[in-house]
Amino acid sequence: MISKKLLNGTAIVASALFAGFAITPAQAESVSQASPVALFSADDGRRGTELWITDGTRRGTQRVADLLRGEAGSHPEDITLINDGLAVFRAEHPRAGVELWVTNGTEEGTELVQNIYRGGSSWPAEITALGDGRALFRADHPDRGTELWVTDGTREGTSMVQNIGGPESSWPTDITAIGNGRAVFAADHPVRGRQVWITDGTRQGTSIIRTIAPGGSHPWGFELLDDKVLFAASDGIRGMELWVTDGTREGTGLVRNINRDGASWPSDITALGNGLAVFAADDGRRGGELWVTDGTREGTQLLRNINRVDDMWGEWPGMFTPMGDGRAVFAANDGWRGTELWVTDGTRAGTGLVQDINPGPDSSHPGIYGHKIAVGLGDGRALFLADDGVHGLEPWITDGTRRGTRMLADTWPGPEGGAGFGMGDSLLSLGDGRALFTASTPEHGMELWITDGTPRGTKMLRDINRGEDGSWPDQMTLFGNLSPDHPLMAALEIAVARPDAQ
Repeated sequence: MISKKLLNGTAIVASALFAGFAITPAQAESVSQASPVALFSADDGRRGTELWITDGTRRGTQRVADLLRGEAGSHPEDITLINDGLAVFRAEHPRAGVELWVTNGTEEGTELVQNIYRGGSSWPAEITALGDGRALFRADHPDRGTELWVTDGTREGTSMVQNIGGPESSWPTDITAIGNGRAVFAADHPVRGRQVWITDGTRQGTSIIRTIAPGGSHPWGFELLDDKVLFAASDGIRGMELWVTDGTREGTGLVRNINRDGASWPSDITALGNGLAVFAADDGRRGGELWVTDGTREGTQLLRNINRVDDMWGEWPGMFTPMGDGRAVFAANDGWRGTELWVTDGTRAGTGLVQDINPGPDSSHPGIYGHKIAVGLGDGRALFLADDGVHGLEPWITDGTRRGTRMLADTWPGPEGGAGFGMGDSLLSLGDGRALFTASTPEHGMELWITDGTPRGTKMLRDINRGEDGSWPDQMTLFGNLSPDHPLMAALEIAVARPDAQ
């Protein structure tokens, strides 16, 4: 398994990761100075879907490891950063099934963490970083069913947290980190039903926060808002409504009974980064509309009745994407202009249509098929996918204003469009004003692209699977800003030092 030295990033590994690619000293220097690096899955047409890495350059985009030899591929998924330059993920192997793996970005540093379900597959899912070098996940065990597990990327540091369900599975879901190495989640208790839980990754530190309703409150949609967590739950009397918790029984309660005649079904709760969160809810009179909350009853109110044409069903705005400056863009339909891109800062005055991208009643689909197909760049801009009715689904950029919203590239000429595979897992902000996304062209198929938010800075990063079939990149995850002593950086330096490097 990975050694402690490797986990600390001090081991020097001569990786063949970049073999055959000439890397200039300038390129290596650029990466070694804490450049953002990302992991993703892709199929090069020969080895199937495997784990890849990129530093945002063509030559820095390489396959990490061929875990399942042949064309089938190991299909890495749920890639999650647990330390800068260390990630865990789910992958398939002929001798272990679908299990948990770890990588430091090199072939030598990519290996099985633990074979949890011997003779089968544990299917690790909802891998969630705790922010302290560990991650929680849900996994299936032949004797204990599907329960909550914890890992630090080593075999010794990977174990079941608690057998919550007893002889039955507890099916933990909505695992959400809340800081200080803790997380909240929903799970089934054999007596109390499905409730909200809290954990610090240990058996002793895992418990039900509050039994909101006997037999189960069915909490879901957890969202961290400052030092508290918002979520939807039912107390068995008032239906599914907005609740809040600080992780204690006393600090857990109903925020507001929005729909007094039924359930308001709060959904897509999203913190804006300014002490407010927006969500969609149905008050029983206007249908699903835009609401805002600060976690208190007084601070929870209808933000805007966007669709006045259909007050029975409303619009159910959603796919909220924070822009990094206290605003978020989202998809909404006002009943006249179709589903278009809107923006909000949590105030009525700061909420409005960004642009009618596909003019008239047709939609530009900035929230097509219910996927989050936008990503905030962290600088007040967001990359999103939209269809203007002429070019099909293509990459766009916005600063939340009509003038600052435009198409970046016509990747596939004509009305079909070339962007969009994987939707939310195929868009990634690198944190430096650039973003990765996938797009298809007639010549290259679906490949990895990069943009700095300008048409000139929007281009295909690398033709991973040469020809029109495409490599279908997916599962993009920021791998961190790597320090110069990380093994991957050592590999770059060794590559530069080769006599044949040009």
